[in-house]
Amino acid sequence: METSFNGVETGRKSVCGASALMRSDAAVNSLINRYLIPLALPIVIIAFWQYVCDSRSIPMLLLPSPARIAGAFVKLIADRNLIDNLTISLLRVGQGYCLGASLGITLGCFMGLFPIFERMMSLITGILRPIPIMAWVPLMILWVGIGELSKIILIAIGTFWAVLVSVINGIKNTDRKYLEVAYIFKKNKITLMRKVIFPAMLPFVFSGLRIGIDNAWRSVVGAEVVASISGVGFMIQFAREVSRTDIMFVGIFTVGLVGICIDQLLKFIQKKLLKWDQTLGSSV
Repeated sequence: METSFNGVETGRKSVCGASALMRSDAAVNSLINRYLIPLALPIVIIAFWQYVCDSRSIPMLLLPSPARIAGAFVKLIADRNLIDNLTISLLRVGQGYCLGASLGITLGCFMGLFPIFERMMSLITGILRPIPIMAWVPLMILWVGIGELSKIILIAIGTFWAVLVSVINGIKNTDRKYLEVAYIFKKNKITLMRKVIFPAMLPFVFSGLRIGIDNAWRSVVGAEVVASISGVGFMIQFAREVSRTDIMFVGIFTVGLVGICIDQLLKFIQKKLLKWDQTLGSSV
């Protein structure tokens, strides 16, 4: 009897050990897939870049080394030049993004819910939507000058189209079976919107918001390069004028890093709010 008990206990320990080992392997694989694989290629590129610069194959003015760029980054952080310009750009993006997203959601709901209104707006949206953001810059400068309002309007325009299209698609892609069930139970328009259409369009709205913040960030940098005396875009432009390529790269990489951080923040919020959405696991 005691031998049998010992055998069961040994088997239980073996199973627990195997489970712990499997969990450890899964954690290692997750770490590799999430962090090491995405970082591998950038590390190789930076190492090769540093090697090329050390060999003096390319003039330092055209392509500064990663070490020199890192040094410029530290100096810009220490004297608060980068922080101040980045803060100004983020404030502009926040104002323009909120304005553009609000207008995009509002107009998108009207166009998605009322086909007659969508047909009325189709020609106007079809003409205006393909116009690049930078094409609006001279007109904004002429109308409202180079102050904050022109940049906020440009950011709002860049955000607006992405959110508008996503909201319309979200409403149109609502599952017809849910709509039929709501009609069978004679739900009113408000209940239909709140219980069926609004949850169905939320994943599309978040996709539009993520694209919109990308457009907004690019818009503010473009506007600051052309017409501004502050912001990350202005810092890049001023660095070009004084032939500080290392500072230009600091500004460029800052734009990219901040952009991906904002996108990941929106993605995190989307996952928390839309836990029921099965497509989130495979989203990029």
